[in-house]
Amino acid sequence: MRKRFLVKDKKLGWPYRSLFLLILLLVISTGVFAQPVPVASNSGPICTGGSLNLYETGTGAVSWSWSSNGSATFDSKTIQNPVVTGAVNGEIFTVEVTDSEGKTATASTTVTVTEDPSITTQPASSIEECVGGTTAISVVATGGTPSLSYEWYSNTVNQPTGGTLVASGSSSYTPPGTVAGTTYYYCVVGASGNGCGSVTSNTSAVTIVADPSISTQPVTTLSECIGGATAISVVATGGTPSLGYKWYSNTVNSNSGGTEITGATGNSYIPPSTVAGTLYYYCTVSATGDGCGSVTSNTSAVTIVADPSISTQPVTTLSECIGGATAISVVAT
Repeated sequence: MRKRFLVKDKKLGWPYRSLFLLILLLVISTGVFAQPVPVASNSGPICTGGSLNLYETGTGAVSWSWSSNGSATFDSKTIQNPVVTGAVNGEIFTVEVTDSEGKTATASTTVTVTEDPSITTQPASSIEECVGGTTAISVVATGGTPSLSYEWYSNTVNQPTGGTLVASGSSSYTPPGTVAGTTYYYCVVGASGNGCGSVTSNTSAVTIVADPSISTQPVTTLSECIGGATAISVVATGGTPSLGYKWYSNTVNSNSGGTEITGATGNSYIPPSTVAGTLYYYCTVSATGDGCGSVTSNTSAVTIVADPSISTQPVTTLSECIGGATAISVVAT
């Protein structure tokens, strides 16, 4: 009877180890143990009501199955890159992918949905400034994606439509202050994100007024006796919001370098008349509105003279014959 011998070697030699490594490399390279690796993303953020593109950009998948934890509507749930509508903020979209050997894996992506642009602070309803003023008008807006855009329009009528584009890019605008008159401005705020609309502000009436000017100067000269109470005055126009007046006195005939008169803040002034002599008065007219300057009047020479007095009295007594013609007289100043 032939005997069979089984040789057991606890330590394989190098030919066996090399063969094992070769087989392992072949298994790995042919993907026997490989899994699909999905990567999910989306085209958001979007505005409410916008459509959303979903993307799966991983490796190994041959079929796809999309789902969400919300109520968004898919154009197809079994394509690689579907489009959905009705998504809400924070909704999660999950894709399960399957490779050619039936192995599966999942990936998820979360969408950000923002509200349409809205204006929370409207521009000032009206602004008045003088020629040369630089007062800005502005809006404060929220919502929209990826960022807000601003377009400012001017109009000759008080309507937030049909205007002329005058500026873009900023939430504030400084209207030109070169010509007197009223112009209406409004802003359109928008965003370029999918589904994002635009919103139009109220109008802002910007009125440009002329600088203060004096249309009637004070009298050039005025003479009165001690105790007189004749007023000098100016008539002025322009400026905003109202005109302010300051009267000055001067010892020389100049409308600068004088002394401001306390309490003389109206368009007319009664010079004091307690002391004989001549003083010169003038008025500055100003306004506090943006861009408003001031204007100075001409001088008014006010002369206070002493009351009449008799320096030479008539003769105390006079005698003459019938038919005489001797005069009596006084000398007065």
